[in-house]
Amino acid sequence: NITNVPSPSQSAITIVDALSAPATGTSTAISASAKVTAGADVLVVMLATKGGGSAYAEPPTLSWNGQTLTQSASASDGTSTYRNATIYVLYNPVTDGASHPITATAGSGTVFWELKYLTASGVDTSVPPLSGAAGGGSSTTSLSLSVANCPTNAWAAVCVNGSSATGYAIDVTGGTPNVVSDYLNTGSSGSAVAMGSLSGLGAGGTLTFTAAVTNKSAFSALVFSPLIPLAAPASLTASATNLLVNLNWTPVVGASAYNLKRSTTSGGPFATILNNTMAISFADANVINHTPYYYIVTALGPGGESAGSIQASATPLPSLQAVRLSAQMSGNQFQISWPQDHLGWRLQIQTNGLSTNWTTVPGSTGIMSTAIPINPASGSVFLRLIYP
Repeated sequence: NITNVPSPSQSAITIVDALSAPATGTSTAISASAKVTAGADVLVVMLATKGGGSAYAEPPTLSWNGQTLTQSASASDGTSTYRNATIYVLYNPVTDGASHPITATAGSGTVFWELKYLTASGVDTSVPPLSGAAGGGSSTTSLSLSVANCPTNAWAAVCVNGSSATGYAIDVTGGTPNVVSDYLNTGSSGSAVAMGSLSGLGAGGTLTFTAAVTNKSAFSALVFSPLIPLAAPASLTASATNLLVNLNWTPVVGASAYNLKRSTTSGGPFATILNNTMAISFADANVINHTPYYYIVTALGPGGESAGSIQASATPLPSLQAVRLSAQMSGNQFQISWPQDHLGWRLQIQTNGLSTNWTTVPGSTGIMSTAIPINPASGSVFLRLIYP
């Protein structure tokens, strides 16, 4: 028997950790404390720097907890003001749950830096982020950058660094309207900075990010791909024999292993009976005859565990071989028992010794032993097992 079991919905990229207020400084020493929760897929750092008329100040890499964040998107204003908006990434950060400083040394002419970090889960770390950058000099009022080939339901980190004293609004076109999930405008040292993330970026394709700016500005963006859950295994089948249920399912592309789950109730809840197996078949011998069992199987891969397959069910059948009843007297009762593999057979009783007038003992198909009261005055008693 096969029954469709509803699948859970796909998880979106979500922020796990964030620095509520930016860290700032006016020297070459960059340092900001960051705590990364276990299970976060990516650590993203947005850094705005100003070189003070001598050189661009952004460092090529950042360090956190002995690990290196690489520069993945960087924009400059293209002028002697030397403003930069840079985004750094560390996929699969190894964390002990404690706070550690994000550190780097900026260029020698640094007069200002501002930093914000985010961590997120649900990111496909096998896919590099897509980047875009734009910069403009004096009298710039708008900066736009386009990122092509964006996936569905993408998530973006953005960083703007300019000379406006009021901060910036960032819009996205090309998908469904963006949702500002963590966004911040600040200003100091003659600069205004906007940094954070945008989620729910629609149906993918080319996304155009636009920042309304004032004067010399730099704008960068990184677009991250969400994890695409594995498809649920298809064609799970279950067939039963005596004290055994044989199960088979089709493999899933991208799956590294499977979990097989079982219940005695249609629709679950299901308990895992075979964990992290690479097989696509299993013989379940831990069953009782005449009992319905319900199964689903899930696939395991980079995106975690898939939804459950369509439910399959089977009921182990009793042995069809004739068997002798075990019997002994105990007081005025006749103790009768038979093997487990004959669970499901019917116990019948009669007293006339003929081939007719057999009566089934109520409930006997679900037991393997019973006690029959005996009245010596009633004469002979005859018992048999019969199936079906």
